[in-house]
Amino acid sequence: MIQVVIDTNVVLSAMRSRKGASFALIRTMESGVWQPNISATLLLEYEAVLYRHAHAAVVPTQVCDAVIGAFAALGRWNPIYFRWRSFLADPADDFLLELALASAAEFVVTFNLRHLVPLKGYGIRVVTPAQFLRIMEERAVMSRTVQVPDEIYLQVQRAAAERHVSVDDLIASALNDQLAAYNAVKRRAALYSPEAFSRALAQIPDAEPDDRDRL
Repeated sequence: MIQVVIDTNVVLSAMRSRKGASFALIRTMESGVWQPNISATLLLEYEAVLYRHAHAAVVPTQVCDAVIGAFAALGRWNPIYFRWRSFLADPADDFLLELALASAAEFVVTFNLRHLVPLKGYGIRVVTPAQFLRIMEERAVMSRTVQVPDEIYLQVQRAAAERHVSVDDLIASALNDQLAAYNAVKRRAALYSPEAFSRALAQIPDAEPDDRDRL
């Protein structure tokens, strides 16, 4: 299961529109494909921001209750034992780094890409909701055909980006090369017969071997 930290701005955007990528992402929270990671600080921020907008009649209170409840029930709780303060450009975002590191999250999903760029130095991918949905879709397509470890998949993604091709095209090209080599071996194997092999061995000269090859 993909381990993810969802920034508060994504949750708020999901509450504002059913037509956006944030809402589409939150709808998949029960899919078992990814799991949100939570801490006391993040959950309290969810509550503070969502309820503030509920009081402004932007989001109904009961909707806030249900969404926060879903994160609390489905999310993986992570106690924070080590604090990184101040590390990011906006110190108010440091708790996201702490949570991402404590949970060994692969992704932080946010609209605040610029301030969270330093997380990439710790192997954490910082993406928007739309980008994360595309990544999940690509992985789902791959999982229908072959099981690929995450480490290999990430290498494939990087190689595809360097070549400016899609992951599917790169994999198809690699498989085509491997199949071509395999078929060449099969054509060679079709020429084999025990009798022909014995006749071939009988035609090897009965000469002295090299010194290094002596019995």
